[in-house]
Amino acid sequence: MSRQGTALYMTLGVLIAYVIFASLIKSWLFSAVWFQNATTDFPIIFYSALADFIVLIALYSFIHNIRLFKSSFNDDLTFLSGLAGILTGWFIIRILSVSLSQLYKGEIIAGGELASGPAVESTLVVFITLAMIVVSREILLRGFMFQFIARGFGESAPTWGIPLFVAIFAGRLEHYSTIEFINVFLFNVLLCYCYRMFHDLWLPATLSLSIYFSAFFMRVPVRELSFLDRPNMLTGLDKSWFGSEVTAFAGIPVTVILVCLLILLRYLVKNKKIIPLEDALDYPEAPVRRPRPRSVRDRQQWIG
Repeated sequence: MSRQGTALYMTLGVLIAYVIFASLIKSWLFSAVWFQNATTDFPIIFYSALADFIVLIALYSFIHNIRLFKSSFNDDLTFLSGLAGILTGWFIIRILSVSLSQLYKGEIIAGGELASGPAVESTLVVFITLAMIVVSREILLRGFMFQFIARGFGESAPTWGIPLFVAIFAGRLEHYSTIEFINVFLFNVLLCYCYRMFHDLWLPATLSLSIYFSAFFMRVPVRELSFLDRPNMLTGLDKSWFGSEVTAFAGIPVTVILVCLLILLRYLVKNKKIIPLEDALDYPEAPVRRPRPRSVRDRQQWIG
């Protein structure tokens, strides 16, 4: 079988196995008599993402010739890529939050409702839920699909093909507007370039998680937080070029931000400004020298 045929075969095989087994687990879980979502601390989307994660890890145990998370944060390269993702995600949401506050100062709902901070328990639940969603999504899209397709067709094909697939599939389920469709496509292209920078899932995962978790604290709406029944910065603003009450990804400012970041990342990847950093951060081990004896007795023991 050719490389292209093997790439398509493995991609479709993983997708079919993932859909079948994840659907079976979710169907069994949500129909179980003992499962009562009203009495659980986590939302349904957490259990759905948990089922996806279990299936994907099981598949990875059989098909382990892909690269997921290379190492922990004690590695310099992993630390830098993770820190870059965290800061970039926070910066994006901060721009949207400050802009919304200044532009709609008189129309945004009472500041006291938005200023009230979440409890520690709810913050932990939201963080774990978002982390499960992000990790499962990255393992499937940038882990299995991107790497298999890239082996047969090169990295350009999955960089643009997977985001188009995600935008079309999710758009039909969630009834995206035109702007949101474009932004979801651009966001996934951005994540693909994040993966191409280091060929590791740390940067796209931390960028996504930072955006969603920062949006949670700053009350900027995103679909991943739709399980929270609370007001946000776009509540009551029916028509806003910043987005809708459901998601800020339906707004033009996100389009501008994503385009600027995409141009920057594409330049860095194409000109290989970041990838050589992996070699530069591999510190050579200094040769260990045997200590010289300082006294006659030490010299005799050293000589033997």
